[in-house]
Amino acid sequence: MGTVAEKFAYLQGTKEAIKQAINAKNVSVPDDTTFREYANKIFEIGGGFDGYTRTRTSGTMPSDGEVAIMHNANQQDFDDKFTVAVFTVTEGTYKRPMVLVSPYGQYVTSSGTISSAAFDSLVRGSIPGDPTVFQSWYWSVDPYGTFAGKPYTLDVYVYHR
Repeated sequence: MGTVAEKFAYLQGTKEAIKQAINAKNVSVPDDTTFREYANKIFEIGGGFDGYTRTRTSGTMPSDGEVAIMHNANQQDFDDKFTVAVFTVTEGTYKRPMVLVSPYGQYVTSSGTISSAAFDSLVRGSIPGDPTVFQSWYWSVDPYGTFAGKPYTLDVYVYHR
């Protein structure tokens, strides 16, 4: 592997191998993606960034307008670990993102900062009452059913100490 052509061919093979590995993790790498952009694609693979884990789900929006953002967590775990959820609904060729963030006791949606009471009206546990119960947590993304039946993706980031 001494000539420039041989080195370039080897580099192209390496780029293709990395592309296949990223695709195997359910992150699409279009053919026109530059080698430099591969770093961003790697970032999209569930690991997210240091100390955080991303979970991606997708499906069809249910008529009740709720999506699960965390499973098997009591109130304290949810409050300590839930960081951000990004919901994207697809309407034809248009993708409409919505964001829910809970960093350090401040609550933010894609519309701006909200109170903790407003956050509590958007997020609920599956078993109301006892905060020590491990349960699923839901985000009421679409209470009016506007997006019912439309495809969506949901990325949820949780913090791990």
